[in-house]
Amino acid sequence: MVIDFDGLRTDRSWQLTWSGDRLDEAVFRLAPDTVSGRHALVERLGADATDPEQWEAALIEALLTDPAAAGLRQLELHLDGAVFPRRAPSVVTLALEIRSDVFGTECPVEQLDELDPAGYPALRHLDLSRAEFDAGDLGTLEALAGSPILPRLESLKIKSLQIQEYETGGDPLEALTGLAPAFAHLALSVAGEIDVEGAARVLPLQTC
Repeated sequence: MVIDFDGLRTDRSWQLTWSGDRLDEAVFRLAPDTVSGRHALVERLGADATDPEQWEAALIEALLTDPAAAGLRQLELHLDGAVFPRRAPSVVTLALEIRSDVFGTECPVEQLDELDPAGYPALRHLDLSRAEFDAGDLGTLEALAGSPILPRLESLKIKSLQIQEYETGGDPLEALTGLAPAFAHLALSVAGEIDVEGAARVLPLQTC
């Protein structure tokens, strides 16, 4: 299927930067003022247009599975909920803004499992500084520590580092100390608040 680039331009949810005839950078932010024509666009893209909640995913998948995106190196996604592309093989830098969906539900931290080396073999820089997950900061770090993509990363940004004592059985710093070896190889940045005293002693932290 040949992608409907004219339709995507009219929809204005994608902002694309080209290097010659190669797509180099892409930013996705669902445009609210073009929603009236999105049903027809999703149909033309060959996706199921019956569920508006799936339109976001359809627009993302349409671009990333097109041959024009084969050399895409930088991808930024601003998302209504959790829509992780299955594959972005050439993407080196991925930035995700994930807010609660229309029902107020935060993104399940299990979605991070979608960022696997098979689908993202070139990924080296992951920016989650505007991503909210349902497991909180500690649960997000734990999920990242066990992710197979983490050893490949050179830099990682997270939103905040706020951990309550009840989450760790009384000692947040001890919990971070146990996770620290998984992050020792990369530059770890925190965009927001850090409320664990001594965190910078056990993690390679820097503020964004």
